[in-house]
Amino acid sequence: KIIALLLITTFSVLCGLCPLRLMKNLPKILTRHKETVEFVLCGLRCFSGGIFLATCFLHLVPDTTSKVEAVLKNMGSRSKFHVAELLVMAGFYAVVFVEQIIKILYLRALTHEQTSKENKYEKQNGNLAVNTLDMEIESTPLQELEVKNVVSELSKGDVSNGGHYRSIIYLMALSFHGIFEGMTLGLQSGENNVWGLCFAISVHRCVLAFKLGMDLCTTDEKQGTSFLCIGTFAVISALGIVIGTIISSGAMLYDDVTVPDAILQSLATGTIIYIIFFDIL
Repeated sequence: KIIALLLITTFSVLCGLCPLRLMKNLPKILTRHKETVEFVLCGLRCFSGGIFLATCFLHLVPDTTSKVEAVLKNMGSRSKFHVAELLVMAGFYAVVFVEQIIKILYLRALTHEQTSKENKYEKQNGNLAVNTLDMEIESTPLQELEVKNVVSELSKGDVSNGGHYRSIIYLMALSFHGIFEGMTLGLQSGENNVWGLCFAISVHRCVLAFKLGMDLCTTDEKQGTSFLCIGTFAVISALGIVIGTIISSGAMLYDDVTVPDAILQSLATGTIIYIIFFDIL
């Protein structure tokens, strides 16, 4: 698991920095073949989606069911209710609701900031400013708010008023399901399962990191901010792996930890289902 953590983090950082290096040394080539790069990234993302789909329904769901049933058996429960499936759906809907709330709050913050700037402009010039941000928000579905919106905000943020730090927090929040993605790997007990999930997560995170790097290139962001964005993105999954590993290790040593282990395994499986159908496919 430690090796998997290092591999995922290293590959994510390298893939995120790759577009920055290419844009610096070979800007014309990257710009000329941008559609080809996008096509390859789309193919890799679909490939990772297939791996996640197979891993989820052939391994994670059965493993989650067996863990929850073992916990219920130890508790002496004779209920036939599908508790494992309920917890999986709870994890799925938790990610959906939390992510939508975060996006709504982020849009409100951007709208408030834009309105303040326009009011200041109107007082200085006496002209009516066009609220392009509201028009953009209304024409864009909420689910299409991606990391590039945060990156765009980073390029406009003012360090003195904490704009950069606020954007980094939102970047972490929008990517928080990556914690559960890494936690799924950390909670595994078999070596083959760990390597299978390591491969799937590596492909998925590398594609997202490369796209993040390309978005940073298009906004002409400062090098320090670019490194901070990519580093924050790479640490998300690593944090989840560490949490999952600690819990799974505790479950092997202490019987009291088997309950949170089973619950988190179920919630993480629900998160993987969300990633498959909403983030990838």
